[in-house]
Amino acid sequence: MEEEKEGKTFGDIVRTIFTFKWLVIGLALFITVAGTLVIYFGLNSMNASYVRSFSVVMPGNGTTYPDNTPFSYRNILSLENMERVKNENEELEYLDLNELVDGAMSIEREENENAGAERDDIVYVVKVKTTFFHSIKDAQTFIDGLSQMPVNYVMELAANKDVYLRNYDNVKLLEDKVDILVNQHKYLIDEIAKIDSTSGNSPSRTNLITKLDTFGKELTALQEKMRREHYVLDSDYTKSVYDNMITNLTNEKKQLEEALKLAYGMFEDADNPSANIQPTESMVQLSKDIAELSAEIEVYNSYYSDIGSRVSIMKEADENFKADLSELHDNLSAIVAECQKTIADYYNLTTFVNYTGKIDYDGRINLLLSVLISLVIGLVVAAIVGYIVGAVSNGKKAAAQTSAPDESSAEEPVNEHLEESENK
Repeated sequence: MEEEKEGKTFGDIVRTIFTFKWLVIGLALFITVAGTLVIYFGLNSMNASYVRSFSVVMPGNGTTYPDNTPFSYRNILSLENMERVKNENEELEYLDLNELVDGAMSIEREENENAGAERDDIVYVVKVKTTFFHSIKDAQTFIDGLSQMPVNYVMELAANKDVYLRNYDNVKLLEDKVDILVNQHKYLIDEIAKIDSTSGNSPSRTNLITKLDTFGKELTALQEKMRREHYVLDSDYTKSVYDNMITNLTNEKKQLEEALKLAYGMFEDADNPSANIQPTESMVQLSKDIAELSAEIEVYNSYYSDIGSRVSIMKEADENFKADLSELHDNLSAIVAECQKTIADYYNLTTFVNYTGKIDYDGRINLLLSVLISLVIGLVVAAIVGYIVGAVSNGKKAAAQTSAPDESSAEEPVNEHLEESENK
């Protein structure tokens, strides 16, 4: 009675639980297995994400491409880039890109404290829900494909160095064709200058510089001959073009002269007290307008006179000149091709993606932790159930033992009465 008043001790609780130890052990194992499956395969699939970190190394300062186009890392997750990667990999045909674009993927820019010598001080971290992929291999294929976007863009730049020369056949005026050769030549010089002289393809770079220097001298000689001889390729076509230019210049000159006349008229009204303008400000501005218009008219007069003189003295180029022009075009085309290869080799050496370790998980509970969590829950629940069942069972036993003396005492008078009857 005193122990009951004092309550159950820890030993009593343990003995009560272990009264049904096999029930407790079995229930704990069941909960552990079931909980592990739920956590590892259920919760993880809903909450976990694949994570891939990488840095992009390319010529320049990392914020712009070699053509000075701004580099925006968020474009890596553009729908266009996703479609490219999906189309290049048949195993990714099942992907729903619209859901991925709507927020299932993210990319963040972080500082890399362990940066190396390849200017990989900036790390980009891509996260995507695991539920969108059949396997971690598919996720890595997709993310790695997306990360190659900057590299692909840079390599495309190396393949498109004929920025001026591609329009050569679309123009008919000799001076336009020569201007294309001049501009293309200058462009290649600038592009080659961007290649680091200490790179692995330095000999190719030096060879190109020599070829461009030789080409420049030949092109200058051709220009001088064209101007000296007043050559054109097609005199009739050239004359028609010049006639149109003269007509347009005449109309523009007329408009300028009318504007100049109007400016002079306003300038004269500037001192008029009845004019609705401030004299000081008006006189200064109108003086500028008059000066600018006068200068433009002089330019048009000079240009007009130059065109007129060219029309009168131009002559069609001879076959030797045309052959020299064609040869220069072909030589420059060959230099462009060589330049593209040299730049492509340089970009291959200096443009790449550095991956920081393997693809990983985020928000995922590993198998060991899943087992431990489930085991703890299983032991707690099984212990509670075991205690309840044990307590109920012990209570029934105690009740049975309490009622046993009452029954025996009730039977004693009956037994005594029977004994007395037998003695009589």
